[in-house]
Amino acid sequence: MKIRLAALILSTAALPALADVKLPAILSDNMCLQAHKTLPIWGTAAPGEKITVELAGNKQETTASPDGRWLVKLPALEAAKEPLELHITANNQLTVKNVLVGEVWVASGQSNMEFAFRDAHNRVEETPKANY
Repeated sequence: MKIRLAALILSTAALPALADVKLPAILSDNMCLQAHKTLPIWGTAAPGEKITVELAGNKQETTASPDGRWLVKLPALEAAKEPLELHITANNQLTVKNVLVGEVWVASGQSNMEFAFRDAHNRVEETPKANY
């Protein structure tokens, strides 16, 4: 029995490990991508695995490096009113839904960044024009 178990373990140890393609948490449903800039999409997969990435009619292919990392750069897109889907195909398939393309702004850390609309000098004039 021990010999059979040892033979089974040794025979399966030589099989290549399959790892599902994965994305970092920042690349997920409901994300917004910057318009007018090249779009890097990256993640991990099994070393040597072929990965295909598709977004808005653009398709890029790559192969995971020996450490399992991969990266593609999709061409810049115009801002879009309608959400898109990002498709990643490899050993498994991922679909990232509700992807918007527009202006991405990151701001944090400053106490003087808070500004209430009620304090704007032209709030009375601008309020009727606001539609969001």
